[in-house]
Amino acid sequence: MRRCRGKTKTGVRCKKRVTGNSAYCSLHKSQAPKTNHIGIGIATGAAAGALRGGIPGAVIGAFLGGMIGKETGKEIMSKTKVFISFDYDNDSDLKILLAGQAKHEDTPFEISDWSVKEHLTGDWKEKVRSKLKNVDQVIVICGEKTHTATGVSDEIKLAQEEDIPYFLLNGRAEKTCYKPKAAKSTDKLYKWTWDNLKVLIGGGR
Repeated sequence: MRRCRGKTKTGVRCKKRVTGNSAYCSLHKSQAPKTNHIGIGIATGAAAGALRGGIPGAVIGAFLGGMIGKETGKEIMSKTKVFISFDYDNDSDLKILLAGQAKHEDTPFEISDWSVKEHLTGDWKEKVRSKLKNVDQVIVICGEKTHTATGVSDEIKLAQEEDIPYFLLNGRAEKTCYKPKAAKSTDKLYKWTWDNLKVLIGGGR
């Protein structure tokens, strides 16, 4: 695993690790050099079309190449991997709702893992830590009793120790929801809307 090449708002290099071909984590992928896939597709398509059909072939090839380049650009955009932290005993229904939103065609994230009801056997904190190291962000769904859920607080502490970004969602709009005890005083409890969720995943805090 390599360290992200991105810079934080303070100009410090990001501490997160990245896998695969990307050199940037999901929060800093916008800092990566842009590749004009549409332009490359047009140029390649035009050249190939010209070889087979002169100017008309070049025009058709450029059009088709541009379409392919557009789709290629979409495909390489990796989604943010998230871990869902929630009160398993009281808010499992909210996790199901968030999992449903993750299936939207335009969703910017994918669920990698989530809280478990029973603590894992052995050194369970290290096992959770290992899970968290494989995600880009943690989404904490807050309900009416989240402040009493020790498991959620433990997961937040681990995320803080590993410097993994997280944010808190107000799980029940018509109820009084509470932050986990391990949350910082500066951690905001955000309204859960689809537009809000996309902004938060994108790093808007």
